[in-house]
Amino acid sequence: MTRRTGGKLRRLTPCTIGTAARLTTELVRVSRQGYATAIGELEVGYVAIGAPVRGHEGAVVAAVSLGGPSTRLTGTRLPQLVKLAREAAARVSQRLGYTGRTPAQSLRS
Repeated sequence: MTRRTGGKLRRLTPCTIGTAARLTTELVRVSRQGYATAIGELEVGYVAIGAPVRGHEGAVVAAVSLGGPSTRLTGTRLPQLVKLAREAAARVSQRLGYTGRTPAQSLRS
């Protein structure tokens, strides 16, 4: 990514991640916690939450996301909304045949 972008990314707002290094750090965090948030990164005053949908082999094939104005998706509501997004993504994943194992976990067993 750094080679293609020179290490800099186009910022949409002052909150947008602006470097490849920061984006890489954020992607690791998102992968570990199982969801992503974008608070003022896409548009000032806009909040988005996303959770991965996994196919039957465990690979991420889609996402469930929700978004809205920061006046409605407040910091105090964020935990509840993250939980709802993750639960919805888990239900869709289950319908696609996901059993709770990722491709890496399947290779280890």
